[in-house]
Amino acid sequence: ANKGMANELEVIRSLGYVGTIANPYGALMNVHDLFNASFELGLKNVLGSLFANKGIRFSPEDMGLARQVFGEFVRKARKGTQDPLTKLGANEFLQNVAEKSESLLQFSMNASGFAKLDQFGKSRIMGASFRKAKEDIANGTFDQKWSLSFSKGEIDQLKRDIAADAIDSELVRDLVMFDLFRLQPINAAAQTSFGLSNPNARLFYMLKGFAIKQFDLMERRIIREWQAGNKKQAL
Repeated sequence: ANKGMANELEVIRSLGYVGTIANPYGALMNVHDLFNASFELGLKNVLGSLFANKGIRFSPEDMGLARQVFGEFVRKARKGTQDPLTKLGANEFLQNVAEKSESLLQFSMNASGFAKLDQFGKSRIMGASFRKAKEDIANGTFDQKWSLSFSKGEIDQLKRDIAADAIDSELVRDLVMFDLFRLQPINAAAQTSFGLSNPNARLFYMLKGFAIKQFDLMERRIIREWQAGNKKQAL
């Protein structure tokens, strides 16, 4: 998972993002995540997170998501994998080109507003997750919902931390990140096993991370609900 693509493929990936989503239209596409969050976390919680004058605010930067600004998680190693042209003495040149193309990508993401809107959306989704957790504690569904993710002791501590609005708690951060991961590909677990074991193959997954998440959401919210007999909820 920590191994990067070959430098020439890094160049193609970065320029591909620059030419497709690093623009104002691409930036506005981030808004659709809030609609998905409304289904997953409740419209009331999302609106509360969006418009509350004073409330809980999670910072994507504090969560280590400051540079994860395009909807694909492709972990870049400090150096790419061994390049085919290394024997020709071109490796250093390719590495410099890859670094320049990544700098151009970061500049384009910031200049287009994509990065800012992406971070805004992540912050509000995590805020909605926190509100949903409070709601679940109040109606008694919290323990069962998170029983497979946290131990009994951790759940008890989580409830105390949430009641105290302790957003710096590691457990609280884990919880809101779990909910964010259900909607966005924010870590290596969102990548396919083939992509993780074959770094150069990640080029074929460009711009597909969110699409995969959409299918996952459809499966959980529609197909599984229907199979469980909850046809009203599925529809």
